[in-house]
Formats: sequence, structure tokens, C-alpha cells
Amino acid sequence: MESDAPMPTFDPRSIREIIFRYWDRHDDIASIHINERRAAFTIEGDHGIHLREADGDIVGLEVHDFARAYPRSAALSRVALPAIAEIEAFAGCKLAESFEVRATAEQLPRTTQMLIFVIAHALAAHEAELRAERAGVAHALL
Repeated sequence: MESDAPMPTFDPRSIREIIFRYWDRHDDIASIHINERRAAFTIEGDHGIHLREADGDIVGLEVHDFARAYPRSAALSRVALPAIAEIEAFAGCKLAESFEVRATAEQLPRTTQMLIFVIAHALAAHEAELRAERAGVAHALL
């Protein structure tokens, strides 16, 4: 990671549409695009949460071990479990098969809440990592 990399931005008010793609229970990966699919760079993060950044903006995320990890994570289960139930109801299927859902933020309010929470959490972790890296580079230069 570049020590002078700018911090990507995210404006929750920009969410008009959510494209939620889930790969079956075997792969257990959720890919969430904000407003549209776009070519983007991956910012690898902790706990299988990878942000997608394009032109300085967060445009989505990919979550590995989505169905397995979230129900066991106390910090994320309060927003993830209602979102999973909402997505399953909207899609008409369970997180045991692959599916894709396109919906507005108003149609999936709990999923939107989870998306905002997870992105904020991942951005804070990324920012802390950048600060630590910059501090290490500055210390090495002294």
C-alpha cells in the first residue's frame, strides 16, 4: 500500500440503488455494488471485508464468509442478521444458493443500514492502517 495514498470517500446519501450478489453457501461471498457496477480497485481489509474504490469513492464492497461470519460476530450481527433476513425475503430464497438482487435503498433499508455500517467500519480500519504506515515511514526517515 502506498504511504501517500489518498483516503477514499463515501457519502451514504449517494446510495440510490444496491446490487447485492451472493455466491452460494460453498463460496459464501457477498458482492455489493452501490448504484451501478463499476470497474474498481480492491482495498483489502480485515475480517474478509474488502472495499471497492473507483475515482476516489467507495463504490461497493466484497465480503468473504458472509453468512458464516456475520451471525457469529457480536459487533456486526445486530445489523447483519436483519439485513440477511431482508435480502432473503426480497430475493425469495435463502443464503444457500447463488442469487442477485437489485433494489433501491428504500426497498432494502436494513441492507442499506448494514452497508453504511460495514463501509464506515472498514474505512476506519483502512484509515488507521494508513496512519500507522505513514507514521512508520516518517519514523524511518528520522
